[in-house]
Amino acid sequence: MDTPPPKACVKKYPLAVKNKWVFVWMGDVEKADLAMLPDNFSCDHPDWVNVPGYMHYDTPYLLIADNLLDFSHLSYVHANTLGGSVAIALAKPLVEVIDSNGQRGVKVSRFIPDVPAPPYYKRFQDFDSNLDRWFIYDFLFPSTLLMHSGGRPVGDAADDNSRAVINHSCQTLTPETDSSTHYFFQQSHRASVQDPSIRHNMFNTLIEAFNEDRDTITAQFKNLTENAEHEMLPLHFDSALIRFRKMLADAVQVEKNSAPHTIVKFHK
Repeated sequence: MDTPPPKACVKKYPLAVKNKWVFVWMGDVEKADLAMLPDNFSCDHPDWVNVPGYMHYDTPYLLIADNLLDFSHLSYVHANTLGGSVAIALAKPLVEVIDSNGQRGVKVSRFIPDVPAPPYYKRFQDFDSNLDRWFIYDFLFPSTLLMHSGGRPVGDAADDNSRAVINHSCQTLTPETDSSTHYFFQQSHRASVQDPSIRHNMFNTLIEAFNEDRDTITAQFKNLTENAEHEMLPLHFDSALIRFRKMLADAVQVEKNSAPHTIVKFHK
């Protein structure tokens, strides 16, 4: 047979690989734009070390995005893992709009001074003082988190990282159906920290913490009625997710009014 029968043919889509993430463009080929791909540099960089992870959720991806946009939950859902202090929930984040160089979303910065080291850090490093902690991340369309985070002993200069914990995380959500999601993630530490057990310790803690997230979000989803999201009462904690959801809804509406295009993300 020289050519396959027409019914045996399948549609093809533009594909790009960036730092071990595979991106598939599902829309108009002419509108495929590499500038829209997130800078997930720490997934494949000689200065950073990580163990990549994956989880499946039986919830809509936007509920997971809500969770990632409000780190106040670290104080409660992750009290024994990533959190360790109510001060995280009390710290008011700075939320800024990102809309340049092909990237759209929000930048969230949260600084928590003089708090105990979280259980997470204590599993791979000893501390003799409280820490000044920070979480600074971009949350980009359609659902990717790129985060610098860490903790520095109180009293150390802002440019002194000799005793600091310095991490970078890349996390991304791929909707599977209206009510299920693929969740890809990694948390990197600096390659200069050469103890190979640390990356696995970090990964195991993330799995423990993200199971806490999944249990909470799954319970939330089961409790939601059909119109529950329209009736939710926003609080000051929700400023980032409210802004992001509004931006995303507006962008989706624009696409519906023109030629739609969507990026779907997969891992090798």
